[in-house]
Parts: sequence; C-alpha cells; structure tokens
Amino acid sequence: DTKINVADIIDAVNESTDATNCGGKGICQNGEMCLTHHLWNDLSTQIHLFLSGITLGQLTQKEHVQSICERQDMEQLAQNEERLALIGLDSGNA
Repeated sequence: DTKINVADIIDAVNESTDATNCGGKGICQNGEMCLTHHLWNDLSTQIHLFLSGITLGQLTQKEHVQSICERQDMEQLAQNEERLALIGLDSGNA
C-alpha cells in the first residue's frame, strides 16, 4: 500500500477527477471548446497530480481517517445485527 496512490485507485474503478463539463473533449459549447475549457482542464490535471502524491498508506495513517473507519465499521456492524434480528437470527445463534 506504500506504492499505491489515491489517483491509481480512482483510475482503477473508472472514476474521474475531470472538472470539465465535456469530459475533457473540448466540445462543451455547441460542439466547440468553451472559453474556460483550458482552466478546468488544468484544474483536472492538478487534482490528479495532487491525488497521485498521496499513497494509500499515508491516507490510512491519518488519525481522522482511522476514527471515521472505526465509526463506520461499528455502524455497519449495528446494521447487520438489526437485519439479523429482523429475520429472527442474532449474532449469538448465527
């Protein structure tokens, strides 16, 4: 995880950091490039570069990320227990 960066993950799941309305194609205003295309395209590049500089390891070491993960794990556990209770099972009998 020390070599995998956030941009790699975003790219791997076919998500985008593109800030343009045209998907970077330059056909945003009646099939032509709009006045601010290069501005938004440059911003997209900067976002991708920024995320490329953050590794998965660095992200997971941030204290707030760890506490959010713990909270979300606890919420998911509670939801799973509620679902089991609704179908007549509990975690002690499963």
